[in-house]
Amino acid sequence: MKKKIGIVTIFDSSGNIGNKLQNYAVIKTYDKLGYDSHTLATEYNVNIKYILKCAILNWARVIIKHKRLFNPYSLKRVSKFRKFDNWLNVDYSLLNGETLDYDCYSVGSDQVWNPNFYKYDERRKNYYFLTFTDCKRKIAFSPSFSVNSIPVEWERWFSDKLNTFSALSVREEAGVAIIKKLTGKDATLLVDPTLLLSCEDWRSISNKPNKVKRKYVLTYFLSPKCDEAREKVDELKKEMTIYEILNPVDKVVGDAGPAEFLWLIDHAELILTDSFHACVFSFLFNKPFIVYDRRWNGKNMNSRLETLLSKFHLERKYASGDLENDIWEHDYEEGYQQLKLEQKKAFDYLESALENQ
Repeated sequence: MKKKIGIVTIFDSSGNIGNKLQNYAVIKTYDKLGYDSHTLATEYNVNIKYILKCAILNWARVIIKHKRLFNPYSLKRVSKFRKFDNWLNVDYSLLNGETLDYDCYSVGSDQVWNPNFYKYDERRKNYYFLTFTDCKRKIAFSPSFSVNSIPVEWERWFSDKLNTFSALSVREEAGVAIIKKLTGKDATLLVDPTLLLSCEDWRSISNKPNKVKRKYVLTYFLSPKCDEAREKVDELKKEMTIYEILNPVDKVVGDAGPAEFLWLIDHAELILTDSFHACVFSFLFNKPFIVYDRRWNGKNMNSRLETLLSKFHLERKYASGDLENDIWEHDYEEGYQQLKLEQKKAFDYLESALENQ
């Protein structure tokens, strides 16, 4: 009988595409290693009452302000995310207070160790540090702190809980430094789990949206487009079809779910984005792409993108960089060689962590 692994990550009911894809990557990676893996839900999905409330508020905004904003809780979009959850082997036992029966527990990926998430929610810090179990088999699979240092008042708590893990890894250098400072241990630096699966793995769960035309440029922006991005979109519109995920006026792909996102990246002629995971999948599917600055409320949110581009020799794809960039070029052979090394490092880490249980 296969050993069972309970996976804890951010269980996002608001429809974060990257979150769902990294969750699937963790599931699939453990499956490849011969384990029976399940996602332990830490949030309940939104109910129909809330979905209807969001729809009413959205239409009211259109009528009163004549402005349509993106509604992440549209019934059509939520249904796509619920369908994708079928791939995640979701177990609600933790939320329901039921007895858990797993041989090992794994936390990550995503920003599960971001202390800013814990300010108003005690449950989260206990879920994400696996304090609900006395099991000695606890693995950190590429989680993120998403900060360069832990607030002083949190250091003792983080130190105590990190020391309960039998294997520690993170996905950024700052996280390695934090763990070294708080525990004296050397954490392994791993890439995002989405980079551990093959194109064939991802294509097997992708889904073509209805009414998509061939020969299109795809955009996926998580923050408002910068001026340079808007100008490039307007220029390309003169010659090609433009599809824009998260754009409420795009009736074809605006409400794409994770499976649709994969298909759209895979079949696009070019991707324009400020998203980490759009860059990841453009790279994996060998697609031309351009990365723009991502800012929200005046804050620069480019560090993770810059690390990705640097590690896989893709700095030329950064729109604001100084390197010459043919936007249609997609010779990533040098990056793929590095990817093989990163994949081996990750599987070696997990095999060692699981064998030592």
